[in-house]
Amino acid sequence: MYPTKKWLALWEESRPLLQSPSPLGEYFAAGELNGRRLALLPMGNLSLPTGQLLAGDPFYYLDCPDALPYYQPRPLPTGEFPVQAAVLLPQEGDEGDWPRYAAVEVIFREKEAVRYEEALLGSEELDRLEEGQYFGFDVNSGLAAICDQETQEAYRLFCDRWYRRNPQGDLCRDYFEPLFAQSYRAAPLYQREQGDWISWTVPGTQLTMPIFQSGYGDGAYPVYFGYDEEGEICRLVVQFIDLSQPEEHPSDQLSLADFDHQPGLSEGEIRLPQWDELFGCCGPYTLLLNTDLDHPLDRFTAVQLGGYDYLVRYQQPIARAILEGLWKEYPRLRRRSPWEGAEKRRRLPPVKKAEELARLLRPVTVVLHDQCWDGLPYVGVEFRCTWDPKFGFGVMLWEDQIVAMGGAETAILSSIARKDLDAQRSAFQPHTEEL
Repeated sequence: MYPTKKWLALWEESRPLLQSPSPLGEYFAAGELNGRRLALLPMGNLSLPTGQLLAGDPFYYLDCPDALPYYQPRPLPTGEFPVQAAVLLPQEGDEGDWPRYAAVEVIFREKEAVRYEEALLGSEELDRLEEGQYFGFDVNSGLAAICDQETQEAYRLFCDRWYRRNPQGDLCRDYFEPLFAQSYRAAPLYQREQGDWISWTVPGTQLTMPIFQSGYGDGAYPVYFGYDEEGEICRLVVQFIDLSQPEEHPSDQLSLADFDHQPGLSEGEIRLPQWDELFGCCGPYTLLLNTDLDHPLDRFTAVQLGGYDYLVRYQQPIARAILEGLWKEYPRLRRRSPWEGAEKRRRLPPVKKAEELARLLRPVTVVLHDQCWDGLPYVGVEFRCTWDPKFGFGVMLWEDQIVAMGGAETAILSSIARKDLDAQRSAFQPHTEEL
């Protein structure tokens, strides 16, 4: 889709607002930026037969027929181009963290970029753009990819063919996860055991695209074209982590003195203002640190601090996962409800979308469990709910993935987290599978 004349006029006016506020060139040139250590990770090549570029979540966007390439004010060269990631290394003492990809870059020309400007599709509402805002693409699988338009079309056909042969299968889990694990075994540098990147060639073609982890996970991330001194596009950068300012951890504000400590359990508070707005509450919420210690907690662990930071940073994705998980179970809840008539309509009203369920819930307690996977703890959330005022509603999560839902005790029982963790460990059997 080519942009309209009206959009192009707005784009010209808005270009100063589209400049990257981050020093993206320094991500790939400096070993340290604002006190944080960086390393470079080559990721193979990107095939660019048409010069039309796309970027997005490979399982929630690039597999769709309506995915669009970026509007390019200057043409891109065609051919094979190197890809590399700027890897943010864990800080000293962050035993529970792992290398995260702060940005991924495609190099079209050897000349350095002198400015970076956000890449757009040509349909964005530029008249609403304000300073400090960006458009970007959504990630829902924890992964992102960059590809040529021809590669994207071949990928879509591959997905269709795979699902015809595997109607009960899951493309990400059954096909790609083994490839990521194989990538780790072949090149473990700056990867977790399950793998964090692959350079994937669409079967039956010579079209290659990189697929890689998205920094801190799901979210919305901007894409920038880098322009050289002659005004030519020489880079494409997907930015996952803003390194323009020294890093701040929400957990830096935590103090042991603010917690009531008992053997195996410490009780404090957590403020989640985005939950206040979504659920119509007024925090703070009770925060429980559930440990296996036989003595009171004498220091926060890296897993507890990382879990606290994750909760504060990703309030919306976590809440969205809870509401969407409940949305799937809501018809069953209504069918099995003991309430009838007007009382049922009040306590379990018909809803048209997952977000409407927020008015039926009130968060009460957040639990950080000792059990962790990849450095992040299992998290339980206890709610008051309209349909079960006596026992409430509870969810166990890891990141923004639902592990279990049920009564309020679901959030508290560490045995639920332990059982899922054991299942994850036993299920992680790297293997390869070909189409």
